[in-house]
Amino acid sequence: MGLEDVWNLLITNKIKTVRFQFVDLYGTVRCKNIPVRHFREKATKGLNVLMGYLVLTPYGDFPEDTAYGEESGFGDVTCYPDFETFHLLPWLNDFAGVITTPLLENKKLNSCPREIAIKQLRELEEMGYSLLSAHEYEFTVINRATSKPILEDSNWASALRMLEAEEFFDVLAEDLPKMGIDIETIQGEHGPGQIEITYKPSTGIKAADIAVMFKNAVKEIAWKQGFSASFMSKPFKQWGPLSAHFNHSLWDQMENSVLFDDNDPNKLSKVAKHWIAGILHHARAISILMAPTSNCMLRYHDNPVVPSTVSWGMDNRTAALRVNRSGDRGIFFENRMGAACGNPYISMAATVAAGIDGIRRQLSLPPEVTGQKKDNMELIPSTQEEAMECFLKDDVICKAFGEDFIRSFTALWKMEQKSRCEALAKGIDEYEWARSYFFKYM
Repeated sequence: MGLEDVWNLLITNKIKTVRFQFVDLYGTVRCKNIPVRHFREKATKGLNVLMGYLVLTPYGDFPEDTAYGEESGFGDVTCYPDFETFHLLPWLNDFAGVITTPLLENKKLNSCPREIAIKQLRELEEMGYSLLSAHEYEFTVINRATSKPILEDSNWASALRMLEAEEFFDVLAEDLPKMGIDIETIQGEHGPGQIEITYKPSTGIKAADIAVMFKNAVKEIAWKQGFSASFMSKPFKQWGPLSAHFNHSLWDQMENSVLFDDNDPNKLSKVAKHWIAGILHHARAISILMAPTSNCMLRYHDNPVVPSTVSWGMDNRTAALRVNRSGDRGIFFENRMGAACGNPYISMAATVAAGIDGIRRQLSLPPEVTGQKKDNMELIPSTQEEAMECFLKDDVICKAFGEDFIRSFTALWKMEQKSRCEALAKGIDEYEWARSYFFKYM
């Protein structure tokens, strides 16, 4: 899709305003609204944007030492639209959106998560493989006026319970397909107010683009109806955690799955085994990338369906990586380490970087886990400090993400740690602090 194609869509759909969107390290969508009469100019010449917007905290604070804030004199980047990401915003009047690519002195930013994911996908393509994937999101919805959850009990997947939020589900089901998100399932999750929606997978970077669009759409549609929707990992102590499992599969250039081998007991090819082995080998390092906040770590505490070990299994939801098999074209992997509030570009890039290393070095697949075996097994980090240490010690993953990203990501991590410690020292409950910090915007 090019400029003229988008322009024709703008005219056909009588669009008056176009959002030029840019995504920060936490995955929050930030934007500038452009009257449609200026769209051609901004699309061609670019839109100047404060580069510090790309490394903000959820509430808009500038961390120190990101290289894109005060250190740069709060300078600009120039954002250009990626026309392939153009989409309508049907819950708003005559609005459309497009995801942009930020350039600094005509060069792409090395710290931009979308660019890091594109780079990893390009390396995968050079090896002869393509990625088909989708993020499987859970989120919480509460009524802003009453603070009550939209689904009041914990009756998992109950058909009757879904009637409590029928109108909200109807709007989601109507609006999301209009922006290119092909919903497959909607269900009530375990906790009060918790919902899971799955949608069809996409090839390449489009899958992460759709994940970004999906999260922001859910939040805005909910807000328009008097609700607040959040992808915060664990907003309430008494409710279950929220995940973003990264479902993915590998295909060759002829669109054949490269994961299936009929002669293997588990029907897994050598490529599949090396890929799994790579993800497990780097699991401890990528855990902070899959679950980036201190609140994310609360997911791992005493919950059997949230992975706590570096493990894999056939259709095993207690493992970090679950293998789902349904025929020779139906094999896909579910990286279950992801928290709902994570950045989908980062979780994609981390998974692909780890898998690529497994293939390149032909890493051996450890034994499969059945049940919830934990004895003598390597554990996923349970604290941010441990997770960050594992990340910074992993040369392969650090090289994949680069020094600029590491500097910005570490700065955000340090600022959150400081804010959290100050709140706890004042006697503020950890969940209360986390809700005030993350709930609305993540």
